[in-house]
Amino acid sequence: MKRFDVTFKGKVMPQHSPEQVKAGFVELFRIQDPAMLEEIFSGETVVLRSNLDRKTAAEYFAKANKLGAVVELDSSTARPREPV
Repeated sequence: MKRFDVTFKGKVMPQHSPEQVKAGFVELFRIQDPAMLEEIFSGETVVLRSNLDRKTAAEYFAKANKLGAVVELDSSTARPREPV
């Protein structure tokens, strides 16, 4: 089964402010460290969530886009989890 990573390069949609998107990320991704939040918005490619199934990756993609973030879905390079 194909797995996906949700990635972000710090870009915000024109109709949204970076402050609004940051506030949304704090809630959506449960970010507690302000330094981590600044790193996420640094402009470098950051993997927000990795090794997700298609449905979960699509949910994060939709939620982040709704917040105003320009995110991407990439094929995951992580090894698939072994069934328990």
